[in-house]
Amino acid sequence: MIRSFNIKRILFVLFWAGIAVGMGFLINAAWKKQGRAICKGYVIMRNDDDSFVFIKKQDVEAVIRLRAGGSLLGQSVDRFPLQRIEDSLKKFIGVSDAQAYFDNRSVLYVRIQERIPVARVFTTLGTSFYLDSTGRSLPLSDQVVIECPVFNGLKWVNGRADSLQSMRIVALARCIQADSFWSAQVGHFEIDEKGRFELIPVAGNHRVQFGAAEDPAAAFHRLWIFYQQVLRPRGLDTYPRIDVQYQGQVVASRNRYTAESDSARQRKQVDALIQAGMKSDSTIQITKPIKRAT
Repeated sequence: MIRSFNIKRILFVLFWAGIAVGMGFLINAAWKKQGRAICKGYVIMRNDDDSFVFIKKQDVEAVIRLRAGGSLLGQSVDRFPLQRIEDSLKKFIGVSDAQAYFDNRSVLYVRIQERIPVARVFTTLGTSFYLDSTGRSLPLSDQVVIECPVFNGLKWVNGRADSLQSMRIVALARCIQADSFWSAQVGHFEIDEKGRFELIPVAGNHRVQFGAAEDPAAAFHRLWIFYQQVLRPRGLDTYPRIDVQYQGQVVASRNRYTAESDSARQRKQVDALIQAGMKSDSTIQITKPIKRAT
């Protein structure tokens, strides 16, 4: 009985060993076949199938040719160092990731993941560029116009953008882009010499002080409630200066004179804005009336 058990074990081991050898042979044959294959075509695309912004297809082709040492079509597949191609493409400032591979028809696929701008900034030196979600600066594109929140007055320190201000810009921009109401209402932000952020809206003759913008989500929440409970019935120009930088409150300075006709028009305007925001993808909910000073 013991002998019968041992024979079964030996047969079991031999069976799986044979499968492993067979698989190895097939894989080796496939590699040899691919190595003898030639490139029959290539496809260069963005991962999201959108248009290229920071890199051109010609640039990608140039990198592949350089690494492959010649033309693309008709070149032996094993002449394409795929890892080196990917590494070279990732060095482009606007590229966050790159993948290069051949399919079973010997067609080369190169997929590019570009960085996504979240804000357009103007520095104190007069230069301009984009910031992505990590706070990294991206050059302006000569191919497409990218719509995103604008910030004017980013501080330039020791030959580079102030990193703290950059990250606060990113946080503000993400709040704006996450809500269609603020995307429509925010014109741009001004940053003063002390690093305080001031919102200039699209509709209404008022400005909103965000201070250092340490908690932008909470500040936008307070401002949303103020729009609903105060500006909606009174008009957008009732308070020329609104301050939401202090936790748990909104401080507003009242305009001494507002024409009745203008006030009625403004009430309709802000009502339309609020109604649009309530129907939008805004997740802000009213919790309780806010405190305000006049």
